[in-house]
Amino acid sequence: MPVSNKVSNKVSNKELNNKKALITGGSAGLGKALVEELCEQGWTVTSLDLKKPKGKLDYTFLKTDLSDRTVIDQLPEKLIEHGPFDLVIFNAGISATGKFEEMPISAYEKLMIVNAEGPMVLASQFANKGLMTAKSNMAFISSLSHYTGYPGAAVYAATKDAIAVYAKSIIKPFSNLGISVSCAFTGPLKTEHAVRHSPKNASDKDRMLPQEAAKLILPGILSGKSKVFNGYKTMAIAFAGWLMPPVVSYILLKTVYNKLDKNVF
Repeated sequence: MPVSNKVSNKVSNKELNNKKALITGGSAGLGKALVEELCEQGWTVTSLDLKKPKGKLDYTFLKTDLSDRTVIDQLPEKLIEHGPFDLVIFNAGISATGKFEEMPISAYEKLMIVNAEGPMVLASQFANKGLMTAKSNMAFISSLSHYTGYPGAAVYAATKDAIAVYAKSIIKPFSNLGISVSCAFTGPLKTEHAVRHSPKNASDKDRMLPQEAAKLILPGILSGKSKVFNGYKTMAIAFAGWLMPPVVSYILLKTVYNKLDKNVF
């Protein structure tokens, strides 16, 4: 398609859509893929992240340290001029992999703020301070580890489990405010973050591209589904983890934990 036609389509999509979205952790991985997919659909997107992505931006980037509670507490007030939002996706997440007993407490504290505490605080503030439109959607990105566990990344798994339980718990009260709540459980993705936390020379052939995952989970989020998966394979692994936890834990112990060759945080 000629460049002029692409530009024309984007303008047309924005005019037809006229909706606003907020994505946390939108500069890389799944977050960036979600931002790009929404922009392609004509959404007006605001992204929060610590690092600005390379290239020309077709959305609003706000440099934000989501591991700092002071910054988090001040965010709702700063976002008023960019909202109200029809869609908010709490995607930002970090990990710490390696031997549990060798990790510094500071790493775990940072994980808990970014992955669980921050999204919970912001979700409550957004709902109470008019930052969501009527009949809006809110989504949390959890992990397949909610169903399977994650040997070698226990605190990461715990934070993703916490956010999944939180999302389930607020479905009814938020629906009374006109906000549908979804939780996405993603399987392994092919990202720089995944490479950083994987054993040396680990294969990524079974990992899904974040662009593909974004296309798979967005329709479910926008339709208000409480649970969203990036494909049937992820659903099958989640079911296996629920049905046979000792077996899946043993497999992960052999294929993940026993191969970890470094501590990364």
